[in-house]
Amino acid sequence: MVMNELERKFLNALCEHYTIDLRQEKQDTTEEGYTCTFELFKAQKRIDIYVVDFYIKTISGVQLVIELDGQESHKTKEQRFRDYNRERYLQKNGIHVVRFMGTEAYLDADKCIDEFNEIMDYWETLFENSILAWEGVSDAHNEIEKMLAREKAVDLKLLKIMLESSFKDRESGVWN
Repeated sequence: MVMNELERKFLNALCEHYTIDLRQEKQDTTEEGYTCTFELFKAQKRIDIYVVDFYIKTISGVQLVIELDGQESHKTKEQRFRDYNRERYLQKNGIHVVRFMGTEAYLDADKCIDEFNEIMDYWETLFENSILAWEGVSDAHNEIEKMLAREKAVDLKLLKIMLESSFKDRESGVWN
């Protein structure tokens, strides 16, 4: 895919910020993108029938897309409608979309990248906390299975403690 001037400028800022070297030797790159602080980084990545501006998969497995909305490609209702469909499709597939207006990305790419970092940190924290919570639920489930296998009564107090500790972050606002 061919990048426009705005996407090239933003790509250069991303490369500087995340120390992505697009001139790496072929053996240093993944099949689909470039290695860096992410598991995968790819500009103009095809995802099924869509092509996104920038795709990032973090080491923890969170998938994000950065879309730059230039004025020319978002003039008509039909163009915006296609973007909304694409965004919903990506979100249904677990890919979080972060949009920036072309003007703001062009004038201050670093500010956009800082904001993107905040959003990425939020999704990574949420993802990591959900894994921890479900591990606690899994532990509680395994304990119930053991008790039932031994034909013993399920200790409801123990079960309650295990589940409450699994979801302790819910009250702290991480889940809200």
